[in-house]
Amino acid sequence: SANKTYLSLTKEKEEKQKTKNNETILNDQSVNSTNNTTDPEENLMIKKPKVSSWAKAKNIQPQQGQQGQQQPDNGSNENEKDNDQKDQNINEDELSEWNHIELDLNTAKSLLELPIHLAQKSTDIFKELFILYSILSPISTSTMSALDAAGDAARKIASTSTPASSTEVEKQPELQEEQEPEQQLQEQDASSVSVVVEDEKVRKKRIEAEVSAAVSAAKRVLPQIASFVVEIIEMQIEVIAKFIDKDYSKLYVLREVPVDSSPLIFKLFARIAATETLSPSLQTSKALLSFASSMEIHFNRPNVRFVVPFLAACDRNQFAIILPRLLPWMPDDLATATRNGTLASLTAQTPGPPLSVTEFERAIRYRINGAGVAGSEQAIQSAVEVMELLIRLGSSSTLSNQPQLLRCLFAAFKVILSMNDVISVISIQRVTLNLSQEAPLPVLLLRFLLECSKMRPSLGQFICTKIIPALIQSNIWEEKDLWQGFILLSKKYITSKPPHCLVPLTTLLSSQRLLQIITILPMTKPIIIKHVQTALHHQSVDPSLLRVLGL
Repeated sequence: SANKTYLSLTKEKEEKQKTKNNETILNDQSVNSTNNTTDPEENLMIKKPKVSSWAKAKNIQPQQGQQGQQQPDNGSNENEKDNDQKDQNINEDELSEWNHIELDLNTAKSLLELPIHLAQKSTDIFKELFILYSILSPISTSTMSALDAAGDAARKIASTSTPASSTEVEKQPELQEEQEPEQQLQEQDASSVSVVVEDEKVRKKRIEAEVSAAVSAAKRVLPQIASFVVEIIEMQIEVIAKFIDKDYSKLYVLREVPVDSSPLIFKLFARIAATETLSPSLQTSKALLSFASSMEIHFNRPNVRFVVPFLAACDRNQFAIILPRLLPWMPDDLATATRNGTLASLTAQTPGPPLSVTEFERAIRYRINGAGVAGSEQAIQSAVEVMELLIRLGSSSTLSNQPQLLRCLFAAFKVILSMNDVISVISIQRVTLNLSQEAPLPVLLLRFLLECSKMRPSLGQFICTKIIPALIQSNIWEEKDLWQGFILLSKKYITSKPPHCLVPLTTLLSSQRLLQIITILPMTKPIIIKHVQTALHHQSVDPSLLRVLGL
């Protein structure tokens, strides 16, 4: 708009200058028409030399020879000087015209109001940006997928299109001379036909290989315009987020954009969450969480990714409801679980495409990091809550034997325990100790402890001195599944070197239960006997234990 206004002003200025020049020319012609009989030099078109202002000041007059006819030797030089002078005058006029623009009051007012008009259009620009992204993003994805497929096909065909060797094509049986002439002729005809067919196959494969190679080459040189624009938009997400500027009512314009712009909306929400303090007690946090949830309903395509950046704004009950949707379900397992009557109530809460393992980890980070600084009591308590809800989720009597859910939860355990910077040792100790003292014990607690023994070796001493005694005191052998998990956990720590669990096994566990462990794990008997023999020098040992060990 500014350029159009400026060009219109320039055009108007040019028209005024042309009108002024035409009037000057007309006046000059009228003067020349009255004086053309008195000045013969003008009739001959002989140009008089100009006297500069400096010459006038010095009272210098042009020479007589300059007033006569032009000298043949200097004619070209004078013409060049005149042309240079004209060009210089034109340039000066152009600079003067550009440097001295006369604006009327209305034009000046329009230019001053231009930022206001742009600000009023910012919402439309914001919306159109998401619409552009929604158009280009599917094109970019499909183009890259097609090119990847073409490249794979090119490599596959190129690897299988090896021409047949000349020896194989021209090979003839050694006993051909001994055959009858008619039979030889028939076989020669058949052989020639097979050679032609073989040549045709080789030629076809060669053409296919060349075409596929060309497609593969196109993949390297084809300009990815859509991908480039999508990448540029995603890189400028911080600038896009500045449009919101804490005025979250502007987010409602996102309900007018297509669903294919969802990936950009996820990035925008993540940027907002990074700059906003989120808490279940803050009204702003509740409003953001509510709006993110409503986006699923608006698009009529449920997707928990809208809510992920604002998980820190959920209270415990809200997070417990959302947690099944955050699990890294395998697509086949989720489809099977949906058809399973037992898991139907759970999978009904998990519509939309499931999160990947990486996305699940990111969601847990949003939940814990949003609660407080790493190492703070708020962050530790949030981590305890996440692990506790995961363990309880698969510990109900109806869900504990569902393989699809168990595979999903086991994958979640591994992700949780691998997040050393978020899930601290203190939080793991707190949640495992609390759950090991419950009655009845959560079914998945032993599985979680087994993962801890593998992925967090530093917890070994804590498990041996705190967890195993607590499990024995809770009569863990009364639960068959839990007892098997306890034996596997004990196997990890029945060693001659610390950390080991020999003390609680030989002092707290009955001789009958210890005999069950030795029967299942016979390789542990020598280690236990050696420990008991050493303990005899320091303390009394139950006689029944000695009889079990054969001492």
